Amino acid sequence: MIACRIEPKGQIEPEGEGVWRSTGSDPQFRLTHPRGGRLFPFRLAGGWVRIRADLEGLGSTKPVPLLYVDDGSGFREDEAVRLEVREHGGIDDLVRLPRRVRGLRLDPLAA
Repeated sequence: MIACRIEPKGQIEPEGEGVWRSTGSDPQFRLTHPRGGRLFPFRLAGGWVRIRADLEGLGSTKPVPLLYVDDGSGFREDEAVRLEVREHGGIDDLVRLPRRVRGLRLDPLAA
C-alpha cells in the first residue's frame, strides 16, 4: 500500500481541516509521497491499484473525480480514469495503471 498526500495544484484552497473549496471549474490535486519532497518522489511499476479517498460535495455540488496518470508524456485528458463515487460519498475503485507511472493527479470535479 502506498499512502499519498494530496497537495492543491490549482483552483482549490483549504477551508479547514480536510475541507477544500474550489475557486474555479477545474480544481486539481497532486498525489505525492506522504513525506513530501520532489513533486512525484515515488515511481510506481503499474498494474492494478486500489484508490480510496473520502470525497463529498458540499451543498448541491456532486463530485465527478478523474484520476490523471503521467506515464512520462504528461497528464493527458484522453488517458484520464473516471472514478466512481460511492453512495456514502467516498471513492473505492480498482484502477489499472500503465507500466510506468511518473505522477498522479486527482481532479475532484470533472469539467
